[in-house]
Amino acid sequence: MQNKAKMIELLKIVTPILPAPIYWEDVNSLLLGGNEAVFSATGAMLAEAYVGKTLFELYPADMAAHIKQHNEQVMRTGKTLSQEEAIRDISTGELKYFTAIKAPLRDDEGTIIGIVGASIDITEQKKLLNDLKLAKEVAEYANQAKSQFIANMSHDIRTPLTGVIVISEVMEKNLINSKEKECALLINDSGKQLLNLLDGILDGISVNNFNDDALKFESFHLQAFIQDIVQLELPAIKAKNLDLKIIISDKSPKLITTDKTKLHRILLNLLGNAIKFTQKGHVGIEIKPLDQTRLRFSIIDTGTGIPDDLQSKIFDRFFKISSTVNTQKGHGIGLNLAQSYANLLGGEIKLSSKINQGSQFYFDLPFKTEARNEIQAQYRTDIGV
Repeated sequence: MQNKAKMIELLKIVTPILPAPIYWEDVNSLLLGGNEAVFSATGAMLAEAYVGKTLFELYPADMAAHIKQHNEQVMRTGKTLSQEEAIRDISTGELKYFTAIKAPLRDDEGTIIGIVGASIDITEQKKLLNDLKLAKEVAEYANQAKSQFIANMSHDIRTPLTGVIVISEVMEKNLINSKEKECALLINDSGKQLLNLLDGILDGISVNNFNDDALKFESFHLQAFIQDIVQLELPAIKAKNLDLKIIISDKSPKLITTDKTKLHRILLNLLGNAIKFTQKGHVGIEIKPLDQTRLRFSIIDTGTGIPDDLQSKIFDRFFKISSTVNTQKGHGIGLNLAQSYANLLGGEIKLSSKINQGSQFYFDLPFKTEARNEIQAQYRTDIGV
């Protein structure tokens, strides 16, 4: 006991000159003493309001238990340890945060008789971090809402804009007056520029908002989903006098659950590319189940095909293939994004292609079905346009 008393006296001599809150407690977490800084920080103000009391007499039970657990760990291991502690001010009730660094308190024989600790007030830093976190979350939410709005509007604009392009091409072919033909051609060129700009906006939004955690699963009708994609590209298909083939196996589920938006972007990109590089013949979508949990999606065309030496590069960002028929505009990020989305959904886009015979892009995705799912009838559409 004499050694313990000497240790306490030494602490009383040293701690007053230290600016940080210093305190010491016995093996039962009875508060034996501290400097003026600790009394001020905890709201005790006077030693009488602090010394001689247990943690459970000063703080709520959950706080006291957390602090006591830290003390016991220090005494059990004999090591200096630190942790963040939340303490409610005794006088004001304000919640304060500290980084508490504690070491075992030993007597002259080396026996652990308690702990001695120093706590650094990090309340203001904690508030600042919380404010920054909240501001970041608000900014991210606003950015996502803006991007979703633009993406939705872009898809809504795409269909009538493609219709304008198709009609202007028909007018340009059938009009006799050279002035009128020139106007129709100008409308067509302007429409194509707007469509390319629109595609660039969609790709730009996707690049800036690609997030591995941004999966949003929902259930939807597979057939209606494919019809929606077809409606967006039908004007372009008609403009090139291509046939459209849609084959959905009768073993495919009627309803599937996955990230609808990302699957939509994958298929729209692949179908758009198929139309872009196909001058005659057909383009098509084929869907069939591989088992009870995976669907294979295929986009098929009879287009120009892709040389063997370029097939390993087409999914690289900014890589573009020039058509031998006409110059294709684009940003070279569509297939890269489609592959990123496919990977995120648990699949990988693969390619089979032969020059002047066409290409097939396909990927297998896991999906979920619901109890109310019914096996749909064989759905096959061969549309000649």
